[in-house]
Amino acid sequence: MGWLSLLSIAKVAYYLGVVSFIGMNAMRLFLRYGRSNDLTVQADWHKPLLRAQWASLFISLLGAAAVVPLSAGMLLGDGLSGMTDSLMLQISWQSSIGTQTQFRLLAVFMAMLCTAWGSKTYTGSNASFAWVYSWLLTCALFAASFTFSGHTAEANWLAKLLVALHVLMAAWWLGSLYPLIRLCRLEDVELLRRQLHAYGNQAALWVGLLLVSGAALFALLLLNVRGEVNTDYLLVMGCKLVLVAVMLGFAAYHKWYLVANLSSTGDCQKVKTSIIAETLVGLLILGVTATLTSSFGIAH
Repeated sequence: MGWLSLLSIAKVAYYLGVVSFIGMNAMRLFLRYGRSNDLTVQADWHKPLLRAQWASLFISLLGAAAVVPLSAGMLLGDGLSGMTDSLMLQISWQSSIGTQTQFRLLAVFMAMLCTAWGSKTYTGSNASFAWVYSWLLTCALFAASFTFSGHTAEANWLAKLLVALHVLMAAWWLGSLYPLIRLCRLEDVELLRRQLHAYGNQAALWVGLLLVSGAALFALLLLNVRGEVNTDYLLVMGCKLVLVAVMLGFAAYHKWYLVANLSSTGDCQKVKTSIIAETLVGLLILGVTATLTSSFGIAH
């Protein structure tokens, strides 16, 4: 397995923590304070989410920490010895990759503290304003960590802002899918229908912002390319857009057909199966995104 493949895997590992922390906690707040406040919050519903969030954060920590030694190994090209070479590690640490890694490690540690703090309110009282503020601050750190390297490392502030917004919206969408899968276990079909309907109305705004920010960012990057555009980059980006279109198709299918016709426990299983399929497509998008930022530049 090549260095670029290992870097892509490390990035996907980091993405998992970002997605779970932002999306799962957003869904937690949605279920507590949105139109879903008639949902009986039970410990056995929240505990699997909390375990999944902790597991993804530890995986994210490993992924973030692995980027610098992997970059050092790729610079030297000498196997494991390259990953431990002090000079190569110093060069990687002092580059934009090192700056990004510092932000990512800080964000993951803050996410862990926030999760430990918030775990007391998963089955207890409502989340405090201080906890919500700390969650929002950590989300901002996660989003900012994507602006230090890759295609927008040397871009202007507008491109960086679009990247941060795109990351937040994507993490909310992907991170909300596992809570939705758990929600489909509700025995009250009418209650489930109301929750999914409320979620769909909210999702229309966030997904819209995701698409607008992504399109604006792509156009901005193309306009700032000096020389010819890398055709390999466009090909991989095309694959990503196809997968996004598939996810949008699932979302539309859920909102306009499955949820609209939800009337029995059998229908609940159909919704659950469809959301699982949407989640798998989302994981593929994370892999393609990691490959895109690791292996291909937008210009030759």
